[in-house]
Amino acid sequence: MAEVFTRKRGKFWQYRFYGATINGKRQEICKGGFRTKKEAQLAGNKALTEYTQAGRHFVASEISVADYFDEWLKLRSVELKQTTLSGYQKRTRNYILPVIGKYKLKAVTASNLQALINDLFNQGFSRNTLTSIKGILTNAFGYAVEPLHYIQLSPMIGVRLPSVRATPPVPQRKKSGTQLPHNSGKN
Repeated sequence: MAEVFTRKRGKFWQYRFYGATINGKRQEICKGGFRTKKEAQLAGNKALTEYTQAGRHFVASEISVADYFDEWLKLRSVELKQTTLSGYQKRTRNYILPVIGKYKLKAVTASNLQALINDLFNQGFSRNTLTSIKGILTNAFGYAVEPLHYIQLSPMIGVRLPSVRATPPVPQRKKSGTQLPHNSGKN
């Protein structure tokens, strides 16, 4: 692992570290003009981090979860069937955003998302609905990591559905949809 060195040159401090060898020669990366040794060390550490990450400096996004999900759904609208997109929008609007929409995207943790899934389970939502919501969350936060680079790691890593053997404290919700009249085939 590379190490950052500091030294005083005249009235100012500089940092230096060694990069990759090119044609068998060590490449020194340095910059000077810092008033204190501490400033030079901090700048050197930052430069080394950027160097080891191939020039990419990561800054977590300040976007809210609600704004991100709006953006994500717009980006995905060209890839998804209209019925799938409508289902995503409905579940996002009804179950996800009321709970975590107000937070910054970078502030959401796995424990927040696990609590969301557990609360829906405790309200009696079906396993099918929970699986769908978990899939939406996994997909959305994964997309925020790659290709958008809004966050470094998906908070959905480690979030689990309740066990199949677990029973919610309330009975499972039943859909009270209208049934179509039975057509006996006579017209």
